Amino acid sequence: MNTMNTDNSRNRFAPVGCVFIGGVLGTSIRAAFSFLQPTDTAWPYVTFIVNLCGAFILGLLLEYLSITGKDEGGRKLFRLFAGTGIMGGFTTYGTFILEVDTRFEGHQIWLAVAYAVVSVVCGVALAGLGVVAANRIANSRADRYARAHHLPALSEDFGAADLDAPDALNDPGNLEKSVSEPGPEPGSASEPSPTSERKEGGAR
Repeated sequence: MNTMNTDNSRNRFAPVGCVFIGGVLGTSIRAAFSFLQPTDTAWPYVTFIVNLCGAFILGLLLEYLSITGKDEGGRKLFRLFAGTGIMGGFTTYGTFILEVDTRFEGHQIWLAVAYAVVSVVCGVALAGLGVVAANRIANSRADRYARAHHLPALSEDFGAADLDAPDALNDPGNLEKSVSEPGPEPGSASEPSPTSERKEGGAR
């Protein structure tokens, strides 16, 4: 009973610990970058760059993890550590809103609107680029694996439903199975043709 309770406690607190440690690291990195931005700057370029980099990295990370394996075990803990923790602490929506509000209060209306719109539009675009990059990286790795193991090249995206191995990058089981267990070819000896059946019937 005590062993089971200990295991349950570890399973319960491991995700929280990963998010906490990752958040501390991400926030510390962002705080270090914040010293590079003067307080009287018109365009908050440090916050702008940090949020755009975070959008791209988060799109790349989450898409890559989602198409190369199941969200469980060590992969889930890594996602919580790197995605929710580090990138969640590294990017800053609160500072972004504060900077927009400060410019509104300073009657810099057009600057505030431009900063808000450009940040959101570019952030979404970079997140999409991260997703595209993740798919290309995954497809490239899968193709290299296929060539190294003399498997057929992938004709579809890596995230297709027929690649249902636990970790398709390291063990594309369906590909290997399709090569090692080929189906019967048309007209082979194992499939008697209708003509031969008619001949045998006539012989009887």
